[in-house]
Amino acid sequence: MKVRGKLLILLLSVAVIPLLVSVWIQMRALEQLTDQLTDRAEIALTQRLSGEVKQTMSLAARNMTQEKDLLETGLHLLAMETRRLLMGPVPEKTHDLIRPTAAFEGPDATAPGLRRVGGAGSSSLLRVSTRVASLQRPATLATAEDTRGRLDELVPKIQDLYRRRPDLVQWMHITTTDGAHLSFPGHGGYPAHYDARDRPWYRNAISQRGIVWAAPYVDATSRALLLTVTQRVDGPDGKPLAVVAMDIPILAILAGVRDSLELAEGTETYLVDLHPRANETNGVRIIAHRAYESDDWRKVIRLGWLDGPEGGQFTALRDDMVFGRAGVRRLAYQGVDSLWAYAPIDDLNTYLLLVVPFTDLVTETRNARELVHGEIAILALWLAGLSLGLMLLVILISLLGARVITVPVRHLSSVAARLAAGDFTVRARVQSSDELGDLAHSFNDMVPKLADQLRLRRDLGLAEQVQRNLLPDQAPKQPGLEIAGRSLYCDETGGDYYDFLGPRELGPGRLAVSVGDVSGHGIPAALLMTTTRALLRAHAREASGPANLLDRVNRQLCRDASGGRFVTLFHIEAVTASDGAPVLRWTSAGHGGVFLYNPREDIFLDLQGEGVPLGIVPESTCQDQGPRVLDPGCIVVIGTDGIWESLDPQGRAFGMDRLRDEVKKNAHLSAAQLLDHIQSATQNHRNGTPQKDDATLVIIKGQDII
Repeated sequence: MKVRGKLLILLLSVAVIPLLVSVWIQMRALEQLTDQLTDRAEIALTQRLSGEVKQTMSLAARNMTQEKDLLETGLHLLAMETRRLLMGPVPEKTHDLIRPTAAFEGPDATAPGLRRVGGAGSSSLLRVSTRVASLQRPATLATAEDTRGRLDELVPKIQDLYRRRPDLVQWMHITTTDGAHLSFPGHGGYPAHYDARDRPWYRNAISQRGIVWAAPYVDATSRALLLTVTQRVDGPDGKPLAVVAMDIPILAILAGVRDSLELAEGTETYLVDLHPRANETNGVRIIAHRAYESDDWRKVIRLGWLDGPEGGQFTALRDDMVFGRAGVRRLAYQGVDSLWAYAPIDDLNTYLLLVVPFTDLVTETRNARELVHGEIAILALWLAGLSLGLMLLVILISLLGARVITVPVRHLSSVAARLAAGDFTVRARVQSSDELGDLAHSFNDMVPKLADQLRLRRDLGLAEQVQRNLLPDQAPKQPGLEIAGRSLYCDETGGDYYDFLGPRELGPGRLAVSVGDVSGHGIPAALLMTTTRALLRAHAREASGPANLLDRVNRQLCRDASGGRFVTLFHIEAVTASDGAPVLRWTSAGHGGVFLYNPREDIFLDLQGEGVPLGIVPESTCQDQGPRVLDPGCIVVIGTDGIWESLDPQGRAFGMDRLRDEVKKNAHLSAAQLLDHIQSATQNHRNGTPQKDDATLVIIKGQDII
C-alpha cells in the first residue's frame, strides 16, 4: 500500500473516531437538555393543571352549596304547606292526582303518563309518572279519605318544586306518622311489607326538629344510592304529624362533576367530611362514593375512611379541611401517584373530593419526552452509519445539525427569560416544523394566555373598586340618630350589601337603612347585589312602606334573577315625629340576626319579619313591623352571618351571644366606635383564620335631640 493510502486511512481514522465521539457527546447533551425541558414543562403543566382543577372544583363546590340551599329552601316551603293542609279543613274537591302503587305495576298498570326508567343495581325497570303521585301504605293501615284528600292537595305544589330542578331530586315524598307514604314522581316497585317509618331517614328526622341530612342509603325501589334531606312537620301541640323529604341521587351528581371536567375514567369522586375517629383525631370520612352501591335495600351503609401517612401531604390536606380551605395535594391513592383536589361545600365540614391519577395529567409531556428520545436514537444511528462511508458529509451534517438544534433552543431560552421579566410582546421564532418548532408554537400560544390571566386579575381588581364605590362613603345625619356601617368581603367582589337612603330619595324627615346578603360570592353575587341596590333606590320614593318596597323589588328580581340565587334583606325606616324623636318601622325578607338593645332596661328585642328571601317566590309578601320610638342610648344592630359565623382556628363560631355581649358591654361607645370594636373582636376571634364569608355590620344608635 502506498503512503498516500496509509495516510488517507490514518486521516480517516483520526477524523472518524473524533466524529463518533463528538456525535455521541452531542446526543447525550441533547438528551439531557430534552430531559430538562420536559421536566420543566411537566412541572409547569402540573402547576397549571393543579390551579385549573382547584378553581374548577371550587366552582363546582359553590354550585353544590347553592343547590343545597335551594333544596333546603324548597323543602322548608313544602313543610310549611304540608302543615297548613294537614291542620286545615278537608278540601271539598280534589285534583285526583294520587294513585296506589299497584297502578304502576304489572301488565295492567293504569297510572297516567307512565314511562320506564332503570334503577342502579337492579335488572328491572320502574314505571314512573310525573303526572301523578303514588301512595304506599302498610297492609295494616287504611288511609282515611280526608288524609288522602289533603295529600292530594299537595301534589300540584310538589310537581311545581320538582319541575324546577328535576336533575337534583329523584323522589319527593311525605310520610305521615300513621304510615301513609306519598311519593313523587309516582312509582311502584316497593318490597312486600315495606314501611317508610322503618327507614333510617324517617327515624332520624322524627326525633329532631329542623332540616336534617340523613346518611346515604340504598333506595328500596330503584336500588340507587341516595342522600335524603328531611324536615319534621309538627302539629300545634308540638307532636309530629309527618316527615317531608327529598332524595338526591348523589352518585349521579358526583359523576356529573367528574364528566364536566373531562377527566380520565380512573378519576374518583367523593363526598367527604371531617369526623372524629377512635384515636380522637379528625379523619376524612367518606359520605358518598360509588363503592357504596348495593342491590340490597336493607343494607345499612357503613361509612368508610380515606387514609394516608401522618405528617405528610395527607395531614396537610386534613388541616386544610379543618380550616375550610380548598386545595390540591399530590399523594398516593391505592398505590397510584395522584392529585387530590378538594373544596368545601358548606359550613359543615363537607367537601367535594376529586382524585386524579397523576400519569393521566402528564401523559402528553411524557409521550413527547419518549418521542424526542426515539428520534435522537434514530438520528445517532443514522449519523454513525453515514460517517463510515461519507466522512466529509457526516462532518458537514454534524455541524449543521448541531447548529439547527442548539440555535433554536438558545433562542427559546432567551425569549423565555424576557417573558419572565414581564415582556408579553415577546414571541419565539418558528424555524422548523419538528418538535422544536412545535415547542416554539406552544410557547407562542402560552404567552397571550398568560397575558389574559393577568388582565383578568386586573379586571377583578377594577370590579372590586367599582363595587366598593357603590357602598355609602359616609353615614347620613338626622336629628336623634347616629349611624355607622361597613362591609368586609372575603373575595375581590362580594354579595353583602348595605345602603342608606335619605331625604333626597325618600322625602323630608325620612331616612332608611338596608342590609342584604346575596347567596354565594364572587362576580355573580356582586352583580345581583348591584341589581338589588338599583331596584331599592328606583322604588324607594313611590313605595308605601318598607314591606311594599321589598315586595316590589322581589317581583322584579324573580323576573330577572337566574341560577338559583336569592337575597336576604332587612330594611328599616326612621321617620322624624312631631316632637323630633325618630320612629322606626321595619321589615325582613328572610334576614335574621337583627336586634335592638335598651341599656336603660338592659333588655334585647329581636327585630324580625316573616318574609322569605327575595328572588325565590314572586307572590311572597313582607309585613311591616313597628312603629317603635328609638329612645336615646338604644342601639339597633343589623348584620350578616359573616359576623356571628366567623370561625376561630378550632372551628368555633363567634356566635350571636358573643355579639350581644359585646354590644351590652360597650353600649356607651358611639356608633362608629362600637362598629370598630365589634369588627376588631371578630378579627381577634379568627386569630389568623381566613375570612370565609362576607361580613357586613350597621349600627343605629339613638341620640338626645338638641
